[in-house]
Amino acid sequence: MPTCGEFAAEVVLPVIGDYIDALKWTFALILSFFIMMYAYMMQRLFSDKYGLTEYWSIWVTVLVLILHFLIFRSQLANNDYLFYSTDVTCCFNYTIPFLLNASIVLYLMRKGGLSVGLHQDRIRVSLLVIALYFALFSNLFSSVVLAAYVGVATFVNIVLAYRKESLKNIIVNNGCGLFFIGCWTLVHLFELSGGRAGNIDEEGAGLGASIDLAISELGNKLTSLNHTFSLLLFACFSFVVFLWRRLSDNDKKDFIVHCGTGSIVFCYLIILSANSVPHYIWRPEVLLSGCLYIFLIIAEVLALAIKEYNRISSFIPLLIIILGGEAVYTSDTHGRAYRDRFGLNPIVGEIITKDLVNQYITDEFKGNASIVIEMPKIAGKSKYPATQNSIELMGGTLYKHGLINCIPCSVIYYEGNDQD
Repeated sequence: MPTCGEFAAEVVLPVIGDYIDALKWTFALILSFFIMMYAYMMQRLFSDKYGLTEYWSIWVTVLVLILHFLIFRSQLANNDYLFYSTDVTCCFNYTIPFLLNASIVLYLMRKGGLSVGLHQDRIRVSLLVIALYFALFSNLFSSVVLAAYVGVATFVNIVLAYRKESLKNIIVNNGCGLFFIGCWTLVHLFELSGGRAGNIDEEGAGLGASIDLAISELGNKLTSLNHTFSLLLFACFSFVVFLWRRLSDNDKKDFIVHCGTGSIVFCYLIILSANSVPHYIWRPEVLLSGCLYIFLIIAEVLALAIKEYNRISSFIPLLIIILGGEAVYTSDTHGRAYRDRFGLNPIVGEIITKDLVNQYITDEFKGNASIVIEMPKIAGKSKYPATQNSIELMGGTLYKHGLINCIPCSVIYYEGNDQD
C-alpha cells in the first residue's frame, strides 16, 4: 500500500491535479487488476479443466462474480458484498491477498497441482515462485485458501500412492507440497506467537469460549444469506445428489475435495478468529476465503449441467440475468445499493476528506506553526467521521508525499449534518 501511495503522489497526482482523486484511482486500478486476474484464472479453469467452451466459461465466470455481490445482499447483512473492505488498509491486507492466493489456487487446479505447476518453462516457474512467496507471507486469513488446497491435494496424492509406491518416491513426488505446507506452518506459528493473538483470553474467557463466540458470529452471518443465493446453492447440491451415480470418478473427487477443503477453511477461520477477535469471522474480506470453495461447487455443477444437458444450458444466460438483477436491485435497500462505511454517504465522505486536505494545505501556505482542523459532528457521534489520530496520520502522509511540512494539529468538532 505505501508503494501505491507513493506512485499516486509522484506519478498520478501531477496528471490529475487532486491528491484524493489520485489515491482513489490508483487504489481502484490496483484492486481492479487483481479482480481481473482472479476472474481470468477462473475462466481458464472452467475452460481447460471442466471442458467448457470459451463462450460458456465466460458465462459461468460472470455468474460466479455476480455471486460475490449477491450472497449477502439482504437487509440483515447490511447489503454486504465480498469485495467490501472497511478501509483501504483492510483492502490491501485482506482482499488483495485473498485475490492473489485464490488466483494461484485456480491456476494450480488448472495445471494439476503444485508439483506440476513448478515443472514448466523458466519464466512461468519464476513468476509462480514469486507469487507463492508473496502469498505465503500474506495475511493468514487469506493464505489459508492456498495452504488448504495444497495440503488436501498432497494428502490425497499420498493416500492414493501409499500402496503403489515406495515411501521415498512418495516424498519425492509430493516434495513441493510438503515443503510449502512446512513453510506455511512456520509462518503460521510465527504469526500466532504475537500480534493480535494476544487479544485472546483478555477477560479470562479462554479459547473454548472464544471459539463458541466465533461460531455464533458465523451462524448469525449465515442466517443473513440472500434467499435467491440460498435457493441456488440448495438446487446445486440437490442436482449432485440426484445424479451422483452418473458422475465420473473425477467429478466425484472434485466435489468431495471442494467440500472438504471448504470445510477445513471455515474451521480454520473460526479458530484463527478466536485467536484474534471472534467477530472477524463475519467480515466480508475474511469470509471470502471460505466462500471461494462454495462458488467453485456451484460452478462445477453448472459446468456439468451445460455439458450433460443442452436444454438446461440454454437457461444459464437467463439465470445470470435474474441473479444480476437481484444483485443490482432489491426492494429493501434503504436507498443504498450496497454497504457504505459506517452508513456514511461515499460522496459526503469524499468531500470531507478533500476538505481536510485543503485545510492542511491552506494553513501550510499561511505559515502557521500549528494547524486547527474543523470537523463536522454528524449523526450525534462525537468523533465522526474522523478521529484525532486518523487526522494526525493524514498529516504525516501528506508530509511524506511532499505536500506539506510535518506540523502538529488539533481538531475542533462542531455540530453539523451531511450538508456541512
